[in-house]
Amino acid sequence: MLIEMQQIQSTINNYLSLTKPQNTLKEKIDINHILNQVKDTISPLALSYKVEIKQNSTDSFYINGDPEKFKLCLNNIIQNGIEAMKNGGLLQINIQKVKGNIMIDIIDSGIGMSSQQIKRIALPFYSTTEKGTGLGTMIAYSIIKELNGDIEIESELGKGTRFSISIPC
Repeated sequence: MLIEMQQIQSTINNYLSLTKPQNTLKEKIDINHILNQVKDTISPLALSYKVEIKQNSTDSFYINGDPEKFKLCLNNIIQNGIEAMKNGGLLQINIQKVKGNIMIDIIDSGIGMSSQQIKRIALPFYSTTEKGTGLGTMIAYSIIKELNGDIEIESELGKGTRFSISIPC
């Protein structure tokens, strides 16, 4: 029941984020603080899928942006990664600073995606799952673009997917 409620809340948050004005006040965001909030929220889902979440760094990394939107972005990508591991697995989160950018890699050991799926993943209402709305990844992309960042996806069918997020710091 709790997991279903979280999925409903996630869907509502995604729809609401589409209706909010885009001119939001930016503030200094502690990425690890936001990640800890996301992990706390999503841990029941991870537990139900038998997914272990590991994070490589506890160092403080900061960007400027809207913390609620950034949280929604990370939540959407992490939730997709967990749901791609129906038989359990490992979701790794790696954070580092590289040449004036914060790099966040979210890597799952799930079912992976074809090159065709990767090309369509950020399109509105495109989903690789039956229950998906097709909004989560599209919203994540738009939030990262607002931060002047970029998302790259590497994936191999049967082996998993890596979302690499790059944001200027």
